[in-house]
Amino acid sequence: MKQNPKHSNAIAYLRQLCCSGLDKETVIPEFLRAVQTVIPSGSNTFSGVDEQLNTAYHITEFVTPEIDEITPVVISSFYTPRRLSICADWFRRHPVLADASVLDKSFYKSDMYNLVYRRFDQHHFLIAPVLQNGKPVGMLGLYRPRQQKHFDAYEQVLFVRLLPYVAHALRGGVKALNTVTTERWE
Repeated sequence: MKQNPKHSNAIAYLRQLCCSGLDKETVIPEFLRAVQTVIPSGSNTFSGVDEQLNTAYHITEFVTPEIDEITPVVISSFYTPRRLSICADWFRRHPVLADASVLDKSFYKSDMYNLVYRRFDQHHFLIAPVLQNGKPVGMLGLYRPRQQKHFDAYEQVLFVRLLPYVAHALRGGVKALNTVTTERWE
């Protein structure tokens, strides 16, 4: 992938941020904002998850009271054990989810879309697991409004290349990133 200097500088900033040794509460919101210069997006999110993809916490690039009130309830009712199993199976075979119909053929009619995604202008998305030692520790989501284009194949590949940076940031250490590689879900 050939990159222009501005793009390379933006990726270097993300790498530096994730190697800073700062806590995840500082690094992740800044990553969610800064990644927009690499992959145009907005209202980006990160969710800490357990190995079964159950959400433990959310970090967003935006702050709104509704996110704390409505989102956990809607997310927990949408991600039934069946849908979590579909997600886990999908991510064992694919690094990124960019098609809502994988989860639910009627996704754009669901409460999840209408009460959460639509409210935050999150029509198109890229979602991928952040892995450590082959196990999911988080889900990173990039979003775009309905009137913008879908994420293309190049952006999906680039997104996957950024995931090890986030995994490193979650470790909270300052070890060199060259020891972190793109992992596969075990």
